Amino acid sequence: MQSTTRILFLPKLRILSGELSGPDEPRALMQAAVIVPLSPVACRFAVAGSEVSLDADHALLVNPMTEHARVETGGRSAMLVALLGTDWVAPHVAGKRGVQASRPFPATLVPQTPSFRQRLDALLAHLRDPAATDAELTGSAEAYAQEALDIYAGSVEATGPAFDFRIRRAIQTIGLDPAKPPSVDDLIAASDLSRSRFFQLFRECTGLTPQMYIDAHAVEPALDALTRGGRPVARIAREAGLGSPERFARFVKRMTGLGPREFRRAALRLDGARPEAPRFDHAAPVPVSPA
Repeated sequence: MQSTTRILFLPKLRILSGELSGPDEPRALMQAAVIVPLSPVACRFAVAGSEVSLDADHALLVNPMTEHARVETGGRSAMLVALLGTDWVAPHVAGKRGVQASRPFPATLVPQTPSFRQRLDALLAHLRDPAATDAELTGSAEAYAQEALDIYAGSVEATGPAFDFRIRRAIQTIGLDPAKPPSVDDLIAASDLSRSRFFQLFRECTGLTPQMYIDAHAVEPALDALTRGGRPVARIAREAGLGSPERFARFVKRMTGLGPREFRRAALRLDGARPEAPRFDHAAPVPVSPA
C-alpha cells in the first residue's frame, strides 16, 4: 500500500500527517509533540510510564526528551503530529508566565477546543489542496502550532532529583563530534560511574535510557540530511556516524516509522533548504478528519 504520509519541514517546526499501525518502540525526541488522531480508531500511548487512551476528541501532548510510545491500537489509524523545537517554542510562549520552552505542557491528554479544532481543520484542508502554496502551508502549520501553545502551554512544577553532575558531564560528550555519536560505553566512561550505577542515575535524572538520549540527538541531523538533497543514503549514514545503510535504515524506521527513502519522498521543505527531488504531489490522498 502506498504511504499517505506527508511531512512539512519548517524552521524549528515539523508537521507529519499519515497512517500509523502496530506498536511503536519507546523513544524520546528533542521537540515537544502535539499528536491528534484523524480517524475514529482510539489507540493507547505510554508517556513517561503512564498509559492514556487517545481518541478523536482529545490531543496528546509530549514534552521534549520524554519517553513515549504507542502501545496498542484497534487497527490502522491516521494521525497528525506537530513537532515543535524549543527554539520555536521559546518566543511563542514568552508572554506566558512560568512557561519553559523545554517543558511547555503541564498536561498529557487534553480535550480539543473549538478554536484548536478550527486550526487543525484549516491545516488539513491545505494539506489536501493541490493548489495550496508554500505560504499557505507555512501559515496554517504555524497558526496550528501557535494555537496549541496558546491553549495548552503552562508552567510545569519541577519533579525528580537534582541533576547529578556526573550524568551532566556524560551528556556533555554528546554532540562533541557530529560525525561520531558517542556510545553508551563512552557516556559511562565520561561519568566515572559503575555501569549499573550509571544506568540507575541516568534514568533518575533524565527519565530516559542512555541510548534513547543519544538517539534523540542523532536523529535530527540525519533527517535534515535526508531532506536537503539527493545524496545517497549510504553516504548520509556514514556522515551521521550511524554505520551501515542497513543500520541507518533501522534507526530512521524506529524513530519515525518510515524508512529513509520513504521519509525523503514524503518530505517538503518550507524552510528555504530545498531538496533536489521534486516536492510531493499535493493531490495524493491525505487522511481526512472525521466529521
